[in-house]
Amino acid sequence: MRHFHIDNRIFFVLALESHQNKFKKIYRSAFTIQLMLFFLSYVCPASIQAQSSSFFEVNLHTGYNYYPGGQLEEELNDGYRGVDIKLGWQTYDEENWSAIFNYANYGVGYWAGDVGEANIFGTPMAFYGFVNFPLVRTNRLELLIGPALGLAFNLKAFDPVKNPQNDLTGGKAAAFFNPSLSAAFKLTDNLDLKVGANFIHMSNGGIRQPNTGFDMYGCNLGFRWHLNRKSIASDIKYNELFPAKRSKRKDRSNHINFYQAFGIDQKLEDMGTDIKYAVATTTLEYQVRFNEIHGLSTGINLFVNEKLDLSNSLQKEVYSSPALHVGHDLNFWRIAIRTQIGFMLANTHIESKSAFFMRLGLSINLTNTVYFMTAVKSVHGFKADWADFGIGVRLFKNKL
Repeated sequence: MRHFHIDNRIFFVLALESHQNKFKKIYRSAFTIQLMLFFLSYVCPASIQAQSSSFFEVNLHTGYNYYPGGQLEEELNDGYRGVDIKLGWQTYDEENWSAIFNYANYGVGYWAGDVGEANIFGTPMAFYGFVNFPLVRTNRLELLIGPALGLAFNLKAFDPVKNPQNDLTGGKAAAFFNPSLSAAFKLTDNLDLKVGANFIHMSNGGIRQPNTGFDMYGCNLGFRWHLNRKSIASDIKYNELFPAKRSKRKDRSNHINFYQAFGIDQKLEDMGTDIKYAVATTTLEYQVRFNEIHGLSTGINLFVNEKLDLSNSLQKEVYSSPALHVGHDLNFWRIAIRTQIGFMLANTHIESKSAFFMRLGLSINLTNTVYFMTAVKSVHGFKADWADFGIGVRLFKNKL
């Protein structure tokens, strides 16, 4: 019995050391990024515009993994832990786009986490952009809501021989999505306490299977340090610091857009192999913009994808599906979040897929005429079918 207790202690110490080494790697890389962002905050102009300030934020995360079931119940039972570091900007300029949203703040960040067994999942990290929209402001409090979107990496992918347990991801990289609700409590004129709740999703849109994805929910605690806010006002009160919220400009216009995108898809039965299929989306649409923020669109789509020829497993056939869609556009700065729903007009080539589809896209205006967009198409409402990336051109634009 005595020997058994000693072995248990040895095992506990080894496990503790393993976790400590993992945390050391996470926080060492976080500290490196912290120094880089801190350097950027001084190398970049103290304000992107004349009336702006910058801030530096560090948060510690803890929470739970959502897992729909499979072989990884025990490996994910301990939840997740992480750290994120942000460099952001706050503008007070009434002409800035953020004034419409009661002076939202925005910036870039880095996240690193521990979701479970590193030899199965890796040590996920992500670079992202974020925006926080204020809901409430009092003298000493800001209540904020907003998304963060970026690229996750350092994942350990499914491998039929080396990592057969991992049924969450077949790729080493994935899209990173982190909507959050947070509160900032003013401690001093330059320092805030931050508390929040967040949900983190990482998946690759079906580029590599499996693609169940990582889903984490929890809370975070940290500090936000304003580097030059004191120069904006002598007395920092959140409900007095900002000018009045600007009304939306009635910049009404309509467009005819042509969009072409390409992507890669993998079927679930091909996971662990290099078998992939080309996909493409062609769209011709009419888009109307009612003001600075909102717009609607409707148009026709042609979805093209490859599929194995059942009569010859070494050959692929190309199939196309015409479709119709309607959508809503939420615009801010040069970015638009585009949500579309539609129906396939012909869908005989994929017997298991619904005629109903959704597309969630993020577009960025490169010029007044050309835009880049990435989108995920889903079937049965919310299940990811494929992701694609493409360029759009406004063939016609008219102010109303």
